[in-house]
Amino acid sequence: MEEKLEYLICNLPQEEDCNRFLEYMTIEEKAVKDSTIKNVLLENAKIIKESAFENCKELKFVAWGKEDALKKEPQIVFMMNENFITGFTAITVESKKENTLGKISDISPIIIQKAAFKGCEKLETVIFPKNKCIIEKDVFAQCKSLRTIVFPGVETEIIDDPFIGCKDLTIVCNKYDYKLQAYARAHAFRIIELN
Repeated sequence: MEEKLEYLICNLPQEEDCNRFLEYMTIEEKAVKDSTIKNVLLENAKIIKESAFENCKELKFVAWGKEDALKKEPQIVFMMNENFITGFTAITVESKKENTLGKISDISPIIIQKAAFKGCEKLETVIFPKNKCIIEKDVFAQCKSLRTIVFPGVETEIIDDPFIGCKDLTIVCNKYDYKLQAYARAHAFRIIELN
């Protein structure tokens, strides 16, 4: 029987199309709630407080990375087999440098508080850094378009159910993040393991 492969490609936005919150370590409660913000590039943010981006109806993309990470039109390509578990490749067009998305300077945890992105109906992709991530209740609730969330670190803590209303979610995670993988399986989310 021939193995069928599926590809999910996330085109990352250009740097000039992103709202940059590079210097902020904390995004305050209801900071941009109900705004028309579309793409968010973070670098030093360790805490996103309750309802910070709630009901941002145009928000499509959120990532932690360096300011120059999007200059070469990178794409993230996911290849999945029928069991939805294979590899992950980051490609940067016209550049052989390692893609800097998902890296920040230290290893303190990233904390995303309750309902931080709740109701962001167009949100499709979220890319976290390699830090430990703590994701609280209802963080991505009612994000109907959320398709890909990347947790490259080895420890992700999920509190209650942050993904209520996310129907077609793929969780890309470190192959050693067993708790996150168990959570994803229990909720029938697709899993792609990072090497």
